[in-house]
Amino acid sequence: MITMEDSYTAIIFAIQEIDCSLNSDIIETKFLKPDNEDSMCKVKVIVTLREKPSYILTSKTDAIPKPVNCVEFYINVPFGYPVVKPHVYFRHDSFLAHVNTFRNGDQCTDEWGPYCSLLTLIEKTVKAIIYDPVVALPNAPANSNLVEWQAAKTRSREFPLFPPEHIYARYKKLRALPSNMVRGKRPLPNR
Repeated sequence: MITMEDSYTAIIFAIQEIDCSLNSDIIETKFLKPDNEDSMCKVKVIVTLREKPSYILTSKTDAIPKPVNCVEFYINVPFGYPVVKPHVYFRHDSFLAHVNTFRNGDQCTDEWGPYCSLLTLIEKTVKAIIYDPVVALPNAPANSNLVEWQAAKTRSREFPLFPPEHIYARYKKLRALPSNMVRGKRPLPNR
């Protein structure tokens, strides 16, 4: 069983990992208070695209992807993280037009395991936002209405929007941590 202290330490580690790894010119993360009593915190991720737009849908019945230069998504981090999987979602009125995004705004993510983290969830979702074909699941789509649209844009080389490696930072400073937080190893269950 993972302790509350282990979960908080894992979140602090995740903040450091995200700050060191991602390109802040494209990806901004904000750690917020949770929406519900089942979550430790909520992460808001803002992806800003300067050259080519991504695409959103604005309702469950919307069938026409609309171009946007800024896409936001959220991650609810539950108690028990990193053992318990976080929930990744878009707002129901502005969700990613992608085969991996359900029509209610939930993002389809991989199975959760010991090598998964907030960083891996953010990476996969940002790669979906730029339409990296490596993360698309056209044979098991969350939104089957977009399979042909997304495949056509990939064949015409409109997708991905830019090379996926551009989401990563080369050099970056760490956020300042509270003095009472100890930097340590990533917590694992049954320690």
